[in-house]
Amino acid sequence: MMQTPTSTRARLYLVAVFAMLAFVLLACGEPDWRPANRPWATQPLRLETKEYFCTKFGLPSTHPVCQPERDVFAKDLIPIVEQRFPANTTSYAEVAETLDGYPVGVEESKLPDGTVTGRSYVYLLTEFDGFCTEFVMNDIQAEMVERIMWGEKYKCVPDIDEHAPARPWLMKPKNQTETP
Repeated sequence: MMQTPTSTRARLYLVAVFAMLAFVLLACGEPDWRPANRPWATQPLRLETKEYFCTKFGLPSTHPVCQPERDVFAKDLIPIVEQRFPANTTSYAEVAETLDGYPVGVEESKLPDGTVTGRSYVYLLTEFDGFCTEFVMNDIQAEMVERIMWGEKYKCVPDIDEHAPARPWLMKPKNQTETP
């Protein structure tokens, strides 16, 4: 079948449009769709958050994260958590015991028939709602943490919002000598 000048011109136009689009994407890079305000990247953790973390992980007061005058950011917690819970050798029971009191959400991977094939426990370890720590188990019978993922989500924990009760690290301990 013979091509008409119009169909050839249309193809050339289409190729030119794709070439320009490719050039723009290569020149500008992939757009960053994440929120522009990521406080966990620019704001240090509050003193109460650091103290709670140091207590939960049993860190000495000389540890850099535990020093009150030192600025610590959310990313500074990553190596501590990864060292405490090595992937493929840590049971989720250990994680749950150590992180008891931290807000946690559960995400499940399911087959169409409803069979659960994997589970992730997503923890909020800082005051920044979007900075999440996720413990992933693809073999839920073994209950071993296969990997730890860090990153941003809209919310780490589904039931945490601005009207939720204070985070445990922001709550003041009750004075033991007070009478009700």
